[in-house]
Amino acid sequence: IVQGYFPSFKYSTGIQDLVRRNFQFRKPLPARNERLAEELLDEKAVAVHVRRGDYLNPENKADFYGMCTPAYYRASIDYVRCRQPNAKFYFFSDDPSWCRAEFSDVAQQVVEGNEGEDAWADMALMSRCRSAIIANSSYSLWARWLSAEKGGINLCPAYFFNDG
Repeated sequence: IVQGYFPSFKYSTGIQDLVRRNFQFRKPLPARNERLAEELLDEKAVAVHVRRGDYLNPENKADFYGMCTPAYYRASIDYVRCRQPNAKFYFFSDDPSWCRAEFSDVAQQVVEGNEGEDAWADMALMSRCRSAIIANSSYSLWARWLSAEKGGINLCPAYFFNDG
């Protein structure tokens, strides 16, 4: 028996358009996100996904996930800025107050208000950005993959899991 978590988009090779057509958000974005949704279509918009929440749990951190460090995000931001000096960074996170404090010099906007039943809205919003800096998270991957046809700069951590 093979047991595990094996995220890969290789299973959708050749059917990406079909998957994208069938993976649609069922509801319109909450009204509070309409202006932001339009802003994110600008080619300078960069989604930055920071996952902390459950990754802060020592069991998860030790067994499966290494949390992306501030150094990873800062190096990624520097990389984007070198190639796109007018980039505008939009932070999406389950810990917005930490993002605001840690990246006060960078974050033009920390997106908030899409918790609980509206948590899907962050993925929909991130998928509108031309470029992204993602966490080691399938949520990040899907948001990016759903907008892959838009090109842009896409950065992810070298490893999604600790040894394993």
